Amino acid sequence: GLSLRGAPLSQVGKDRVEVLMRSLEGGSLLGWFAQVEVVGMEIPILLPPVDDHGPVGAWVGSIDLVYRHPTTGELVVADFKASRVGNDSIRDAAEQHVTQGRHYVNAVWQSLSLASPPAFEVWLIEADSRVVVPTH
Repeated sequence: GLSLRGAPLSQVGKDRVEVLMRSLEGGSLLGWFAQVEVVGMEIPILLPPVDDHGPVGAWVGSIDLVYRHPTTGELVVADFKASRVGNDSIRDAAEQHVTQGRHYVNAVWQSLSLASPPAFEVWLIEADSRVVVPTH
């Protein structure tokens, strides 16, 4: 059966996994993923705080995916979201992650000394959709 780090998943957890797997069967996200050049996945980042309202010591995260766009050749930062879209529009659900995206984009932009910031996409697994979210 399904488990998380050795512990069996609850029925709620199993039901959620089933929903997400069915969503991916639509093929939009998986089809796109098959076309891109993966530059990196699960890239750890450690950034200084951006202001007095954020973390005290550092902003720590992990970038789900950086890929090269198959037609433009530009780098794209993608963040996978398994959360429920609910009554929000797909765009509204994706735009809730703009702050996180800005951190990720800045990390890639600065560390690779790119001429301009890469695009940021939120991949909403439940909706089998990827949404470009402006960060700058």
